[in-house]
Amino acid sequence: MHGEKAAVKNIKRAKIGSSIFLVAVLFHASAEAQRGKNIPYRADEIGGANTASSGIPGVFDTELAREREFIAEFPLLSIDYGINERWTIGTNGVTTLFGLSALAQREFNQNSPSFYLKSRHAVFADSGWKGTLTGYFLAFNNLVPTGAQKTLKRSRILASSLNISKQAGRQLFGLSSFGVHQIGNRGDRGSIEQEHERTVAFIFTPLWKFKISDNFDSITTATLCPYARSISSNAVARKDSFSGCLGENKLSTVWRALINWRSSESWLWTIGAISIPGTPAQIFPYIGFNTLWSPQDHTAEDEE
Repeated sequence: MHGEKAAVKNIKRAKIGSSIFLVAVLFHASAEAQRGKNIPYRADEIGGANTASSGIPGVFDTELAREREFIAEFPLLSIDYGINERWTIGTNGVTTLFGLSALAQREFNQNSPSFYLKSRHAVFADSGWKGTLTGYFLAFNNLVPTGAQKTLKRSRILASSLNISKQAGRQLFGLSSFGVHQIGNRGDRGSIEQEHERTVAFIFTPLWKFKISDNFDSITTATLCPYARSISSNAVARKDSFSGCLGENKLSTVWRALINWRSSESWLWTIGAISIPGTPAQIFPYIGFNTLWSPQDHTAEDEE
C-alpha cells in the first residue's frame, strides 16, 4: 500500500513538473512570437534550401502556413491558416462538421459535439535549426459495441509537441516529441459516468527529408511510443497498466515513407506507404494532396 501511494505521488509530481515546463515553453513561445517579427525563420530567410513541401505544416515537421494563407489537406481533411509568419492555427473538416451539426449532436447524445483544434508557434531559428511548439485539442463521442448493445464513450484529448529540425544542404533532420493526455467516460445513454478512463503517453518521431529537385522531395518518419499509462476505473474495480501505445510491444514502430511533388505553387501531391506494427507488419498505400489559396490573391485579381 505504501509503495502504491509513493508511486501515485511520484506520478503527480511528474505531471506537475511537465505542466510547469509546458507553461514555461508556451510563455517563451508567445514572447518569441511577439518579439520575433524580425527574426528569420523560414528556410529561404535563413539561407536554407526550400523543398517541395516547404510551407505546408505536417504533424511531425516544423513547417508553418504563410501569413493569411489557407492550406487544405486530403484525405484527412485538415485545414491550416497562417495568422502571421510565426503562428498557424488549424482544424479538421470532418470534426468541424460534426461539431456544428445539431443532428450529429442528437445522434451522439449529451449535446457534446466533436472538435479538433490545433495551434502552432515558431519558437526559435538559428543557424539552420528551427523549432515549433504545437498544441492540440480533440473532443469526440462514439458508440462502442458491448455484446448485443452499444455504450457511449466520450473522449477528450490534450496533446502538445515540440518539433525540432536541422537543415544540412539538401537534407533536413527532425525530431518530434509528443505528450498526450486523454480522458474518457464510458456508460449507457442514461449514465455516461459509469466508467472513467485516463491515458498519458509520450511519443517520439525522428524525421528525414531529402530535396530531390525543386519540385520533388521525400519524407521518412518512424513513430515510437515507449511509454503509455492507462487507468480505468468503475464502481467495482480499477485497472492500472503501463505499455506502449502503438501495439503490445513498447518498441512497436509506425514507419512512413512519402514522395511529394509540387505541380504548381498551389498544389502538392503525395504518394507513399505506411507500415503499421503487427504480426506480420501491415503496409498500406497512401495517396493525398494539399491545396493552397490566399484571400489576398483573389482580392488582387478582382481589383485588376
